[in-house]
Amino acid sequence: MRRLFVFFLCIVMMMSSLAGCGNTTSTSTVEIPEAATEEPVTTEAAEETPPVFNGEKSEVLVWLYAADSMDAYVNESFYERIQAALPQYNVTVEIITGTGEDMEKKYMASKEQGIIPDAMYVILSTFGNFGTKGEWLVLDDYMQDWEGAEDIMRASLAMGQLSGSYSGIGSTPAPSVLVYRTDYFEEAGLDPKAPPTNWQELEEYALKLTKKGANGELMVAGLDIPTTDNYGNFSFPFMRMNGALVVDEATSLPAFTELEVIETLEYLSRLSSKGISYSYNWQDAANIPFLKGNSAMSFINLDRYMQLIKEQPELKDKISIALPMGDELVTSFCGYRMMTIPATAKNPDGGWEVIKFIMSKEEMQLRVENYGVIPVRKSLMETYEALHPEIGRSVLETVSVGKGAFLVPWVSTMYQYYGPAYEAVMKGEKTPVQAMEEVQNSILSEINP
Repeated sequence: MRRLFVFFLCIVMMMSSLAGCGNTTSTSTVEIPEAATEEPVTTEAAEETPPVFNGEKSEVLVWLYAADSMDAYVNESFYERIQAALPQYNVTVEIITGTGEDMEKKYMASKEQGIIPDAMYVILSTFGNFGTKGEWLVLDDYMQDWEGAEDIMRASLAMGQLSGSYSGIGSTPAPSVLVYRTDYFEEAGLDPKAPPTNWQELEEYALKLTKKGANGELMVAGLDIPTTDNYGNFSFPFMRMNGALVVDEATSLPAFTELEVIETLEYLSRLSSKGISYSYNWQDAANIPFLKGNSAMSFINLDRYMQLIKEQPELKDKISIALPMGDELVTSFCGYRMMTIPATAKNPDGGWEVIKFIMSKEEMQLRVENYGVIPVRKSLMETYEALHPEIGRSVLETVSVGKGAFLVPWVSTMYQYYGPAYEAVMKGEKTPVQAMEEVQNSILSEINP
């Protein structure tokens, strides 16, 4: 549903600060300072009398994907705050519902009609799919002049880079975390404050935590290892931990026949064959064993954990989140929602001002406190940890080493072939070598016919 907000407040703002920030095509690499220097802030509005604005307002169209409570965030108070901050613009905000694919279709249909948003809040797969096809504006000049950039986590900034230039900003992380039942740990004689830190320990813990009945039937899984992982949300992070590229984004070529990829699938399939896991689909949240109380450890989206605690608050003291693991390369899967500007936007300067407003410390703190989002501003990390003392540190460290979907134009082709190949390995129908050679060759035949 489209919400149209036409703002008539009176604040004089110097337009010269926007000079040189139009439809830039710069490809320079932006240097971002190491640490934030801004002081903590509150979300209370300053008691100042705004000056009069007599200039002509320009239109700004903003699309926000309906995730992370964006529909609740864009309320009457939001309108008032953005009016005060950006009086020189008439801002139209539209909340886009449905799937990411639905948003992409709506965008392409609107583009044909000449209706282009000036700023967008999109999921990472949409950002990568469209970004590798030149749909987003290069933001290097804007980023260079944005003082707030020094306060953004480097991992979040890195998610917005395509071919060495900024096309967006990682706004809201959506990490996958290792959750575990502390009560099951205690029953197995394991220290609930010392979860596994590497693959060897993960296997040892999984075997000790697995419970079977008198006839050998699985009662409690030691670790959820999905039989179906169509998008690599579970298996790709393991490959990265093992030093694999999986996809060489520098050359835009697949790398599924790497030794590190093969080793990873051998580890996962061997561990699964020991009967420590139920068969399930990682994407099917309703049937994840851990969420049903049938597993001791699992890699799940943080929002699934939060929903579980909301529905069953009695589990809060029985579930914990481990720090990201790895022997040599500590890494994790972390999806993102991205702020970006279409390359053909009619008012990119206005779009950038809206992005800066939503990404400001005050607005981010409000979303952290009221809607549970994870901050990407370094100056708000302590705030998040204070709000979530049991899991805050683990979540933030997971995000700090997190990486999302691969940003290549043939990502949908990769999923098409990888999903069935992974499942064939887990079911023992193909060896990792056989399966990954087929994936590699199939992708190459599609992208280099």
